[in-house]
Amino acid sequence: MDFSAMSDAALNKYRRTYRIRQTAASRKELEAAVRQHFIESAVDEQETLASFIYAAQNIGCVYKLDLAAIAAGAQ
Repeated sequence: MDFSAMSDAALNKYRRTYRIRQTAASRKELEAAVRQHFIESAVDEQETLASFIYAAQNIGCVYKLDLAAIAAGAQ
């Protein structure tokens, strides 16, 4: 992944999201810290793919519990 192509905002959001302790002020040092964290992160590929496929298949689906129908059936 090319971290040098990412905006400063994206790099800083990644740093904040994953709570990366990065005291350096330069962009190159920020890129290096983010790159190192990204490389060291363990990813369960099967779980990631399964979650992606589930999310893609259920785009726009809203699952709601119909409380009115449940209340009507209880009476």
